[in-house]
Amino acid sequence: MTMMNLDLTGKTALITASVSGIGLATAQGLAARRAAWINGRSDARLAKAAQAVRDRVPSAAVMTVQADVATAAGCKMVTDTVEDIDILINMAGGTDRVAPFLELTDADWQYQWDFNVMSGVRLTRHYVPLLLQKEWGRIIFMTSEAGIVTPANIVDYGVVKAGVIRLSRCIAEIFQHTNRDGELRRARRHDQRMGLSRLWRSGLCRIRAEPLCDKRSHIAAGQVRRD
Repeated sequence: MTMMNLDLTGKTALITASVSGIGLATAQGLAARRAAWINGRSDARLAKAAQAVRDRVPSAAVMTVQADVATAAGCKMVTDTVEDIDILINMAGGTDRVAPFLELTDADWQYQWDFNVMSGVRLTRHYVPLLLQKEWGRIIFMTSEAGIVTPANIVDYGVVKAGVIRLSRCIAEIFQHTNRDGELRRARRHDQRMGLSRLWRSGLCRIRAEPLCDKRSHIAAGQVRRD
């Protein structure tokens, strides 16, 4: 697959939950252009993912930060370790429990909120001042079609993904009067990185926040992702 020729000279990206799947593919694509930080909960999986990036891009400057961004402590570990970025990709999200609405507990709902929404809130809140100071930045939120049309067996996941879509729009609107703006786009399933590539198509915006929709049908099939 041919990637768009993006000029990211001197830029550094942070991709949360990037040890597999779309997160890892995104890290590989960005590392081919500039430095990338990858994140995960497991040291072993992080090391394997970093090696996968280097195998694909031998000259890649890839760095790792182990932390569970579903928690406030985990997000602080990330921000304490990763001091300087230009691109934040809030990839963390998913569910490991498929259950009817009546079987979902308060703990299920709270976990979904923390993992899918608060991880992005905390990291975005921390890095936005840095990007504003630089007068350039990209913030991308990974979301899902389930946030628009939700299967009955993942109601909690669908609700929080709808929240992620709204959050990304709010961030874009908040900063529209500071010579920065944002807009919503959806990625196509057949090209995991197409939505990401499109983010740099316009040079008019210095900081943008957008949802990148995962249109795969694995959720409805019960094959869920939790990095």
